[in-house]
Amino acid sequence: WSFPGAATVSSTSVRNPEVTYDEQGVYDVSLTVTTPNGESTKTINQMVEVSASYCSPEEPPLMAADFTESGDYLVNSSVNELGVEEFTFSAWIKPNGIQADYSGIFSLSSGDGVEKNVLNFREGNNTLGFHWNGDHWGWDSNLIVPADQWSFVAITVTANEVTLYVNEQEVTKSVNAQAIDLTSILLGTYYYWSSRNYIGLMEEATFWKRALTRQELRLSRHLTKSELSDPDLICYYQFNHNANGVVFDKKASYDLSVNGNSNLVSSDAP
Repeated sequence: WSFPGAATVSSTSVRNPEVTYDEQGVYDVSLTVTTPNGESTKTINQMVEVSASYCSPEEPPLMAADFTESGDYLVNSSVNELGVEEFTFSAWIKPNGIQADYSGIFSLSSGDGVEKNVLNFREGNNTLGFHWNGDHWGWDSNLIVPADQWSFVAITVTANEVTLYVNEQEVTKSVNAQAIDLTSILLGTYYYWSSRNYIGLMEEATFWKRALTRQELRLSRHLTKSELSDPDLICYYQFNHNANGVVFDKKASYDLSVNGNSNLVSSDAP
């Protein structure tokens, strides 16, 4: 690989190197392949576009992720957060009607292939539910996410309790939560199950390796994130840009790949 103008290149001889740039602009990329039959180089001019708006958080909501049918989801399989003892997810969602039971808002993988950690819908009426460490999937929170309107949802996890939030309501369940190794993030699906796809919009999704307090969630829920230095913030998705099938992580490098007909649409989230 050759990346003229790059600030760092993790490796020039692996399939998917990680490359960073310090300056805005457009950059060429070249790949040279050597075989017993000789050497060949291909260059794609202006393959990489670096824009400040892609990398920095933006104040207005602008765009939202739109999941319209089975097979629409966003995924990053290169997350490397090991031994996560506490956890928070928060987002604004606008479900299109009543969701199929166990449709996933998010699902997390830990590399062992076991379907363990999920925020989803239940009860045939958009009740917010969860799985954690493969358990508690049958618990009824009695928190209803209204259909066809924006709602703020969150889940916080500590060693001994899980708290779910829907707008002004919250409920806590006692659990025995073990630390997790977080190796992939899926948004809009329950582990790729075609019958458990979230159908609707999503905005301002954040993942943390800390259980945020009620006050932290309440004070920040109507605000975009501007200060990203908190080491416990794992990733932050504003869904404002889809560049060549990639939705950017404003915190780090856990960008999401777009699958199916997932798209970005104008957002009217609050």
